[in-house]
Amino acid sequence: MAEQGYRVLRFSNEAVFGQLDGVLTVIRMEIEALRSRPPPPARR
Repeated sequence: MAEQGYRVLRFSNEAVFGQLDGVLTVIRMEIEALRSRPPPPARR
């Protein structure tokens, strides 16, 4: 999936329900990191 430009983030139920702010922070940081990189080459 990474070759196609996808990124997978995994969180346990406890992380999502117990520490939602932390989960959202990780997602936001990943989005910012991906935006700073050039897009993957187009597939034909």
